[in-house]
Amino acid sequence: MTENISIKKTMNLDFNDAVLRVKEIFKANGFGAITEIDVKKTLKEKINADFKKYIILGMCNPKVAMEALNMNDEIGLLLPCNVCIYEDKNGNIIVNAINPAALLNLINVENLKEKSLEIKKMIEKSINEI
Repeated sequence: MTENISIKKTMNLDFNDAVLRVKEIFKANGFGAITEIDVKKTLKEKINADFKKYIILGMCNPKVAMEALNMNDEIGLLLPCNVCIYEDKNGNIIVNAINPAALLNLINVENLKEKSLEIKKMIEKSINEI
């Protein structure tokens, strides 16, 4: 059985409040948003397309990232950990974070499995606290 690629939560918050809450909770758990992509805005600017509210945050825990990079240089291909916040068709706000344990199965590096489970627990804790 394959592991889910994401850790997801549905929230009943204003979209902008949800984005702020995600950043605050992840920060309290050792992560920082090192990138932020406003998909709606980008698609409007680049191809004049209308799209729903959708933000991609590139979350990073610098200490854990450094440890993982020291184990395997190719781990940089999987960094940062993306967290998507978007509005579904019913107006619910969805927070959807990458599951690093599932992602690391793609490269199958044995010494990173334990590290990926550590990061997964940190992300799950953050998602549960939102």
